[in-house]
Amino acid sequence: MHILLIEDDEIIRAGLAALLRDTGYSVDAVETIAEGLASAARRVPDLTLCDLRLRAGENGAEAIRLL
Repeated sequence: MHILLIEDDEIIRAGLAALLRDTGYSVDAVETIAEGLASAARRVPDLTLCDLRLRAGENGAEAIRLL
């Protein structure tokens, strides 16, 4: 299973990505919605996990809608 993780906090992003990879998932961990869209264009995720409040006024609900 491939997971797209969108999280703007570097420590949380790294920790959660490591935990998911250790569990056996393929993970693409990105910081912004634009990076998430680019990632999904390369490989469609089976699951997307996204922080609700992202930097620059972006939010997780908008990320999911755009994906």
